[in-house]
Amino acid sequence: MLPAGSTGAGRVAGTPQEQVLCSLFAEALGVPQVGPDDDFFALGGHSLLAVRLMSTVRRTFGTELGLRALFETPTAAGIGARLGEGAADNSFDVLLPLRTTGSAEPVFCVHPVLGLSWNYAALLAHVGAERPVYGLQARGITEPDARPESIEEMAEDYVARVRAVQPEGPYHLLGWSLGGTVAHAMARLLEKDGEQVAFLALLDSYPADDAAKDPDVLDAEAEDEVLAALLPGAGSAVRDLAERGAERRDLLALLRAEQAQRLHLDEDTVAAVLDTAVHSSRLIRDHTPGSVDCDVLFVTATRDRPADAVTAREAWQPYVAGAIAEHRVDCRHADLLAAEGVAALGPAVAEALDGDA
Repeated sequence: MLPAGSTGAGRVAGTPQEQVLCSLFAEALGVPQVGPDDDFFALGGHSLLAVRLMSTVRRTFGTELGLRALFETPTAAGIGARLGEGAADNSFDVLLPLRTTGSAEPVFCVHPVLGLSWNYAALLAHVGAERPVYGLQARGITEPDARPESIEEMAEDYVARVRAVQPEGPYHLLGWSLGGTVAHAMARLLEKDGEQVAFLALLDSYPADDAAKDPDVLDAEAEDEVLAALLPGAGSAVRDLAERGAERRDLLALLRAEQAQRLHLDEDTVAAVLDTAVHSSRLIRDHTPGSVDCDVLFVTATRDRPADAVTAREAWQPYVAGAIAEHRVDCRHADLLAAEGVAALGPAVAEALDGDA
């Protein structure tokens, strides 16, 4: 049986190179076969599988082709045509094109605390093929000296990137965790410029409370935020150390090494990701949102959420003049864009986007 999403009637691999690439695609996806024109993400590919696939492609063919190439050309035939490029990896750019084709207005997805938007590739199988999808990623990963000093400054930077792609609205914005607060700030800026925000989705994202702004408290909370984002997916050895009360600095160092292996990145790059994440967490703690007029789709991750936790409406109603529609997903916050979470939230996001078309 052909995997879901396979063209079935499509052509077979025409060259030995395509045959090898089809085999690598199938191995990464865990399916019996993949045709040269089958879309990696339509077949269920996500960011971690993409990282592993492109690492294998680099080893097999001796190419420097980066992860972004797979977002831009997600087929074995497409990657085969690009093997000779020898392009540097630009998958850390602030604007990350995940899908550039289609006649609908794009949806722009803002990074969570770790600063990368690779996980949004999981939405490609759900969002209509006529809608381009872009990720926005933290500038500080590649430009540590250019890290923003506030959420507003971050939002201004990202709005400029959005308007370079789409000069006029209506705009469609989405953000997970920290990215939701940034997307909300972007919507406010666009509305102040007289633009329409037709779609704003906040994926389990809550504004910071009014905790004391003591720098030492903020530093500790920022590191705790990063650990909270990383530990659910960490290896058992790291989680065991955390349960035994290891110092957060030691845990971050261990996580840096583990993430380098998991993402097939050098430790210096992972260190830049984690440093940027801590910096962004400090900014979010010091941010007070303004108000937007648009409606909001809020996705709540319900698993392990305390029964007395603040609701989406309680958290955001002071900052949203429009309606707030809630969609509840039975998964953990950290798994919203993993297979289980995206299977539940993807159709809801797609339906809301289509409703604003």
